[in-house]
Amino acid sequence: MRKNLNRTDGLIRAILGILGIVLFFLEVFQSDKIEMITGIIGVILLFSAIIEFCPFYYFFGIKTRQKHKRKFY
Repeated sequence: MRKNLNRTDGLIRAILGILGIVLFFLEVFQSDKIEMITGIIGVILLFSAIIEFCPFYYFFGIKTRQKHKRKFY
């Protein structure tokens, strides 16, 4: 499993994931189904940000992570 998320993408996912989890625990929505979906999506986003890997990106061949060129002196 190769990392395919850059820092900006991971940071956005982490913020949205934490927001989804917080909304789940604060019970903001009237429907339990919407709260559950929000919590699950939040956990998935936070997990993918932590491991820096997105299975959807892998499936479609998208990589936002830049390759670092090694300098040999």
